[in-house]
Amino acid sequence: MTRAALADIPQVMGFYDDVIAAVSGTDNDPLWERGIHPSEDELACAVREGGLLIGWLSLPEGGRVLASAIIVNEEVAEGYDKVPWRVAAQPHEVAVVHLFAVHPSLQGRRIAHAMIDRVREIAREQGKRVIRLDTLGTNEGAQRLYERYGFDNRGHARLAYADPRVTDFVLYELEL
Repeated sequence: MTRAALADIPQVMGFYDDVIAAVSGTDNDPLWERGIHPSEDELACAVREGGLLIGWLSLPEGGRVLASAIIVNEEVAEGYDKVPWRVAAQPHEVAVVHLFAVHPSLQGRRIAHAMIDRVREIAREQGKRVIRLDTLGTNEGAQRLYERYGFDNRGHARLAYADPRVTDFVLYELEL
């Protein structure tokens, strides 16, 4: 996993296009909309802040394919402060995960676990105490992943994001 550069954004947007097309209407649908979430501006901002991480998979015949992407920062939606977090942490001690995905053609290879492992390492190096994230209440695929990995389910909450259609989320945390 590497930190993305601005030059990577077109390929990362194509990656998210593939993810959106493959999971739309499934139990793993995050309801992302290209140009809205994720958007090129959102990704560029994450690159400039050093929070867009991408994972590459080397191909046997040579070359590589973009296998995964994730944004990690300290940004939370309105409503995070009302969640009954188990770990008492200051905002600067929390790594927050956004837009986490593995390419649909590569799922089932433990790439998600490897990405979370690396996020844990980076968060520890930055002095974080906990990783937190939210997923749609209907996104059962993501919930299964986080629970299998060992994240603590902190229950449902109403969060305020830019998309007014989406308000019910399941919140998770992983103590470092």
